[in-house]
Amino acid sequence: MIRGYREPTLAIQKRLICDMVNHIIVIEDFKDFLNGNRKMNDLVKVKSTQHAKYQIAYHFVWISKYRKVILIDKVKEFLEGIFQEIAEEYGFEILSMEIMPDHIHLFVSTSPKYAPSTIAKIFKGVSAKKLFQQFPELRQEYWKNHLWAPSYYVGTAGQVSAETIRRYIEECQHL
Repeated sequence: MIRGYREPTLAIQKRLICDMVNHIIVIEDFKDFLNGNRKMNDLVKVKSTQHAKYQIAYHFVWISKYRKVILIDKVKEFLEGIFQEIAEEYGFEILSMEIMPDHIHLFVSTSPKYAPSTIAKIFKGVSAKKLFQQFPELRQEYWKNHLWAPSYYVGTAGQVSAETIRRYIEECQHL
């Protein structure tokens, strides 16, 4: 036994496995792309407005403040519904969604009307407000109505990586 070594927790082990799966999928997709075997991605379709044609998808990831494990059971179910309502109201299309106990993966297609920072602000702000209304006990864990950490990750997806992101999110669901 190595002095000072502690066995990783189950959550850390799951994250490591999820990251390894993601890297394997990216490498396989990149090989397919280089070999010319990659077909047009049907996941993110070309859409249009009156003045633009676009094919935009963003992969968002954000965590609960202090990475507290709160996104489980009824909170998770309610949050899924909130995200669907937000998407409907603003004209976003949720391509894939995974709510983990302490963080969110959201793969969203939208028009160029919205900046990624605005999309994140909408999803985080509206969901926090509605969760605090539905579950007042969350206020004991989080003061000043700050449910989410202030930072987030956003990545864009083109024709090559959209399927990769969807598969990555789905693979993480089953861990």
